[in-house]
Amino acid sequence: MSLSLTDVIKRTARRLGAVEVGVASRENLTGPPEADMSYVMPEAQSAVVFFVVLDECAITKYLSKEDPWPYRNHFFENIQRLGDIGRGVAEALRANGFKAAPQSPNAVYRPGSNLVTGLLPPFSLRYGAFAAGLGTIGRSGLLLSPKYGARVQLGGVITDAPLAPDSPLTEKTCRDCLICVASCPTGFMSRTETVTFTLGGREITHAKKSVHARCAVACGGLTGLSKSGKWSTWSTGRWEIEDDDGDFLRKVVKPRFDEMAAGQGGARGYSTFTRMLQVDGYEQPGILARSREDTLVTCGNCSIICVGDEARTKALYRMLTRSGVVIENEDGEVVAVPPQEAKRILAERERASAGK
Repeated sequence: MSLSLTDVIKRTARRLGAVEVGVASRENLTGPPEADMSYVMPEAQSAVVFFVVLDECAITKYLSKEDPWPYRNHFFENIQRLGDIGRGVAEALRANGFKAAPQSPNAVYRPGSNLVTGLLPPFSLRYGAFAAGLGTIGRSGLLLSPKYGARVQLGGVITDAPLAPDSPLTEKTCRDCLICVASCPTGFMSRTETVTFTLGGREITHAKKSVHARCAVACGGLTGLSKSGKWSTWSTGRWEIEDDDGDFLRKVVKPRFDEMAAGQGGARGYSTFTRMLQVDGYEQPGILARSREDTLVTCGNCSIICVGDEARTKALYRMLTRSGVVIENEDGEVVAVPPQEAKRILAERERASAGK
């Protein structure tokens, strides 16, 4: 018995390393502009969406401040795997006479996107994954797999092939525990306010988000100290985080980025990315173009702390909030120490610097 094209495409994705794969139709993607496949390909009929899973053991070492490198390495390898899957799926579709446009897993946005008005991707892989039945949208706004939680990394291919679509899930995955919200050091997501919209005729609600600059400065490694001062991300940055978005942008983000642009400060290595100019198969490679050394993950707490089991998620949050604060030693090594110890060391360094 010959396989349908849909089966061939799904088998291709799994053979190349996808843990789960689904197909989203135009009908199930009606709604927000970033769910519109026609922006990428006017004649698009289907989105093939797939994911790989981040290792929970590596996540545990990362959030507990034991060691960031197992997670960072796995993150990078997963991104490259998603690029390979997208390339392979696109080649299989083209071999059958159809158009195909693989999408970068991250860091590609539509013209006009910015850290204040918002970052709009050419096509939302989260919405595509929801429409393809791979999970539901959680309070964080991220895709939550029933089995793996939010610790999934997404890839996808837009095509004009009329593939057999999967149905979105009907059972809610998120338990509204708000741990994702609490794990963000910059207050990007609201604890109390939500937004609601319709995707493919299905209502979705998630936390209202502040300006994307809050997420960017944490994920970019520019700051990482929690508001309580008791824990941090893997960033040694200590930017003050204003509660009001306007104050945050005016008093913190603009002057700090101006300093960085003038070469007077900023996070170590932030502006020294070495990136390849092209990635085979991708018109806009985004994060696929980063080398392993440049994929220096320091945060991402909201996307890994929810692992698909409420008890384990709570345990990870306890690890995070008891993990201490990272500082940079004189030899450049980043280590975690208790918060009071960090204050003492940094104060001593400041006094020593002032006395020179």
